[in-house]
Amino acid sequence: MKSYFEGTIGWKAGDQYKFASDYLAEASIICYEKKMIGVMKVLKHNDYIELHQIQILPEHQNNGIGKALIQSVITSSDNCNLPIKLMVLKNSPARRLYENLGFKTTKVFKYNQEMTRLSSEIL
Repeated sequence: MKSYFEGTIGWKAGDQYKFASDYLAEASIICYEKKMIGVMKVLKHNDYIELHQIQILPEHQNNGIGKALIQSVITSSDNCNLPIKLMVLKNSPARRLYENLGFKTTKVFKYNQEMTRLSSEIL
């Protein structure tokens, strides 16, 4: 992630540590083959679900783990009839994954964008 921040807003370690410490109660540790390989934070709001953070160690990326985790959030979204919202850096390769899973850009900012996926009930 650091390289993507450096290419946009710049890496500010203090800001990143604060962001990582936000919503710790909602953090789920991602384990694979008995190893901790990442973290995911999903927040439920009254009118939407927020995919607040998903990070997987680089050596475990592009193996379908993130996709499977996001698909589980999509299932929850469909069951609750709520859209999912997330923020992603414009230069992040994760953006393509989100698009492939039905997320659409709903707001554009200087360095990042909000993406939303409607539940199957709303579609």
